[in-house]
Amino acid sequence: MDDNMNILPLIGLISTGAESFVREALASQRVSIDFFENSALNHGIFCVAEHPECVIAYAAFRKYSDPDSLCEAMRERMRPYLHNADETREICFNVYGRNSEIIAFARELGFASDMEGYELKLERSEPSESSELSEHAPSAAELVERGFTSEMLESFIHLFERAYAALNEANGWPTDGFRSQPGSFLQRLHSREQAGQVRSFWLGGRLVGAYVIAGTHIRDLVIDPAYQNRGFGRILLNSCINRMSSVPGQETILLRVAKSNAGAKRFYERNRFTEQACFAEHTFRKGG
Repeated sequence: MDDNMNILPLIGLISTGAESFVREALASQRVSIDFFENSALNHGIFCVAEHPECVIAYAAFRKYSDPDSLCEAMRERMRPYLHNADETREICFNVYGRNSEIIAFARELGFASDMEGYELKLERSEPSESSELSEHAPSAAELVERGFTSEMLESFIHLFERAYAALNEANGWPTDGFRSQPGSFLQRLHSREQAGQVRSFWLGGRLVGAYVIAGTHIRDLVIDPAYQNRGFGRILLNSCINRMSSVPGQETILLRVAKSNAGAKRFYERNRFTEQACFAEHTFRKGG
């Protein structure tokens, strides 16, 4: 389709993952473009991508002149999926995070928020240098860097639950997700360890921080709250960037930050990350 070069950057406003999914769906003719316009009044897209296991609607607008008419058209387009008892696939609605009226509309339709936030990007650069620690922190040389083994699982659960506690509480997410599903967490860590994508950092025998990467993405970078604001976050981030930048052909590093986690967004932006996209991801809750 000739419009693909214009459509995909709009989807990319949501996330690089959304752009990749729609690109593949376009190639296999599994996307319906229900609205696309680039004019003085409207610049944006609404489309629906179908997959054997899911249906994902995407809406991304730089500007729109008549939100009521636009939302009504989206309502009619989504009706066959939302009110069909035979539809068993997961139905999702992902929206550009700055389209507040469309986000409110999606929730009115019965879509529940999965996550709102930002995708940040760092262009490949020279290896980063470790920052100085605060005067109250132990020397960086005292940190022992390791990978992951099964014997470390309890330490990882303790670290991740402490590091994510405030974020999970702020967003109404489960606060015991790692402890309640230790087998799943163990499998995930083993898989990443086998690819050299888990690094742990220990101080006096205690796990104080870790990061997990996958491809071009930093999936997790966590510091025990007792050791935050002492320079360790910058040390782990620099280690992570250097490890990822050593991969041939890897030009960018990406990560996702929840909208509610303003402190993390500032931290990454101070360390040369820039905003790449802004997303509001939703899943339809039947009977909700």
